[in-house]
Amino acid sequence: MDIRVGTQILEDVGIPVVWGDRAIVQHSERRLSVIDSRSQPARLEILKDQPAPGVNFVPTLSGFRILPFRGGAYEYNKTDKTLTSATNDLPECQIGEDYVRVGSGIVHKNPDHRTDASLLVTANDVRLVNRLPGMLAELIADDVPNPDIPEHSFILSGKTSTGESIKVARGICECNVDRDLSKEFFLNLGERWICPDCENIYLFDGERIVVTRPITGTPPPDGSILAIVSRHGDSWTRQNAQELDQVVLQSVRLLGAPHVFVWIANDFWETQAPYIRFNLGLSAPGVGWKVGPRGTTTDKSYVLYRADPTKEPVID
Repeated sequence: MDIRVGTQILEDVGIPVVWGDRAIVQHSERRLSVIDSRSQPARLEILKDQPAPGVNFVPTLSGFRILPFRGGAYEYNKTDKTLTSATNDLPECQIGEDYVRVGSGIVHKNPDHRTDASLLVTANDVRLVNRLPGMLAELIADDVPNPDIPEHSFILSGKTSTGESIKVARGICECNVDRDLSKEFFLNLGERWICPDCENIYLFDGERIVVTRPITGTPPPDGSILAIVSRHGDSWTRQNAQELDQVVLQSVRLLGAPHVFVWIANDFWETQAPYIRFNLGLSAPGVGWKVGPRGTTTDKSYVLYRADPTKEPVID
């Protein structure tokens, strides 16, 4: 099934567990998303193993802790797909490939993650339900638009006179409530546009239109770790490069590209440079980055906050 949460569409997914008020969504590649279904409207807190855009979180050694707008904090371990309540009001939950563990109990499930049956986990019991709670059922979507394109924007596809395929992004800023088309933007691949009214930055990568909003509130200290990408096993992979892209993009959306600095492990760069160099996040104007010392091997790469966009952040 497909699920719509705001402008995000989660395609071909299942909901193996409803953990309190939160739906745990399993994607075909085993990554997880988490939806707070009681919020009005429903709100994504985790998107494909990463904190969802706009959600407060704190990195941990094995993943991150979500600091939600509603309800208690919880931690997500990206490696073993475990969610743990920080307030102990719900039992720990782990989503395996063919099982679900709730506390010390294990329930084996249909290998097809798209089954309609879900485990409903509360503070007092665990039971199997064949129908989703009403608020979640309302999120099921059919024939939905591309979730990576902001409202009032779209992507034009076509061919040139020589047969070359092209894509162009066209739209208006989200602050343009009157939909004044005299203020619309057109973007070719890799181009950006800054709204003169609200300073939102729109960047087009050929598939997505990424919106970067100005910093609001109190910024974190210089050198703060915004996200960690960890090597799994003995070598870095292309999946790690994609993960780095996602966390950099999220940091850019939250804090602005000039305040994002990426420290990349040397062995990560040596083996995955073709995939890292052309990431949308690292190519966003203003993002700073540095590769670790030549010949070194490190199992983590870091996304950091830099207070002064002209300097490398001070790392404690």
